[in-house]
Amino acid sequence: MWGRLLHSLLAVGLLCTAVHASVGIKISSVDREVAISHQLVVVTESYVFKNDGKSGVESLLLCSTAEYAAVQAHQEVTVGDDEDAPLLNVEEAEDSNQPANITCMRAHLESPLKPGSSIDIELYTVHVGLMTPFPAQASQSDPQRVLLKGSHYVASPYPISKQTTKLRLSSTSVISLKELAPTKRQGKVVTFGPYSDTPAYAFSPFSVHFENNNPFIRVTKLTRELEVSHWGNVYVDEKYYIRNDGAKHKGPWSRLDVQKNPAGFGRFALLALTAKLPPQANTFYFRDEIGNISTSNIRFGASNVQAEIRPRFPLYGGWKTEFTFGYSLPLSATVSKVKSGRQLEALFSSPFDNVVVDDLVVKVVLPEGATSISAKVPFPVNQTREVKHTYLDTTGRPVVILHKTNLVPDHNVEFTVNYSFFSLLMLREPFLLVSVFALLFAGIIGYVRCDFVLSRDNKWHADRQKEKAVALVQRFTSIIAERRNALTFLDYALSSGLDSASRAKVEVEAAIKPTSEQLKAAEQQHEHIGSSTKNAALASLREKESAMQATAMQLFNKRLQLMKENNSLEEADSKLASQIRYLDESKKEVSQLTDALLQNT
Repeated sequence: MWGRLLHSLLAVGLLCTAVHASVGIKISSVDREVAISHQLVVVTESYVFKNDGKSGVESLLLCSTAEYAAVQAHQEVTVGDDEDAPLLNVEEAEDSNQPANITCMRAHLESPLKPGSSIDIELYTVHVGLMTPFPAQASQSDPQRVLLKGSHYVASPYPISKQTTKLRLSSTSVISLKELAPTKRQGKVVTFGPYSDTPAYAFSPFSVHFENNNPFIRVTKLTRELEVSHWGNVYVDEKYYIRNDGAKHKGPWSRLDVQKNPAGFGRFALLALTAKLPPQANTFYFRDEIGNISTSNIRFGASNVQAEIRPRFPLYGGWKTEFTFGYSLPLSATVSKVKSGRQLEALFSSPFDNVVVDDLVVKVVLPEGATSISAKVPFPVNQTREVKHTYLDTTGRPVVILHKTNLVPDHNVEFTVNYSFFSLLMLREPFLLVSVFALLFAGIIGYVRCDFVLSRDNKWHADRQKEKAVALVQRFTSIIAERRNALTFLDYALSSGLDSASRAKVEVEAAIKPTSEQLKAAEQQHEHIGSSTKNAALASLREKESAMQATAMQLFNKRLQLMKENNSLEEADSKLASQIRYLDESKKEVSQLTDALLQNT
């Protein structure tokens, strides 16, 4: 009995302590801004916390409605609104008086908030899917209207002395607004408040129905591959699966109407995407499963390169498409040398403006032989490793895989991959290529010099004899062709004058003399291995060719003598016409015999 009573007293004491800890904190003021950016709802809450308690406070509770927390994609908690202010560590937390529709988190301060002191805290959150198309369907010429809901009051476990909320809409066209006085409208801005002395967890629903003709572009899946080549480039390849989550298209569709009046018939359709790339980007490509898509425009600037790409068709609500976009970057613009080795710096998410990415996979393909690999991303991601084999790889290239879901443009920040790489390993592929070709050529050289015949029968010997006989016949006919070319040279020399003809005669006689011996030797060799018919044909051809050569030399001497007696070449040929005809017939007969011999070989 006494133990049960003691346990109850301790529980009550702990509960009182928790309540007392939250009672000491008050919020002097909250300025909340809800900005509509395409399909994103960006909420910035600037708090002024004051410690009215008697002891220091090391952490503060920050809350939001469960509806907003469920679609939150990004958050930052800082002290003040300075861009360089460090982020505070946060964790999920619960308050004893927390309603069911409220979600809280605890922000840990860098130093305790002393009694009587105040501190400025800024909570920045980005939400996806808070705006609902209403109506859910729209035709090609209709505007897109959306419905946004929320609370006039900031969800907080602490009482708030003064608070104001500003809605920055995407247009001035507001169809309906559920408001709580005082409310002020000016252009695209709707101001709720200021509201004074609101209790903890105060809630007052608001809804605003307005026109938002921005396309709700959602990348359902994106795979980015960055392949590092130490030969000079980093190749970036991005595969996109895109859907327009705006009001679903209904009724007919006309491309002609869109081309004539994009503002009237393509209001909330995705007509183009614009990416801001590093100024060194080059070698762009934009394609899909059909092939290259030529509807793109690249503008080079001093600080960046703007790539505007247009899908094959406007993307209306509920429509999908997929494509691949890629480019190259110089290695020097992306990879630098650090103390630990080398460091790759690149943007993490999609370079296209105003897109939401459901599922992102970033693959960093490092060169073969890279070691001591580590990746650093400024927010939690899933990291895995794999090996990729491409051309001329032996052990494969290490791949760092970074996976994250539910990304917004705020996630497109720089990440780094550090690794070590020995520069001489770049020669591995060229050495491998040269070695393969050297071995191939050596194998061919060895193969053609090897005899793989296991036994040599009579047929094999007969085939070899036949090959030798054919070679001798070809050699025989080639010598005859050389001797005939020499005679042709004599004819040209006569037309050049007596001196040229005399010199040519000496050269031709010197050239023809050894060929006579070569013809005879070839004939004798053929007699041992050739058939009797072929031997007789060779002997007949040699005799007729020798006779023809003798006739040609005699005729040349006569023509030369007549020219020395002051006759022209034409006059000499006229006097020797019958002998020239006889020589031409001999040449023709020799040519016919040569052709017949080659045909029968």
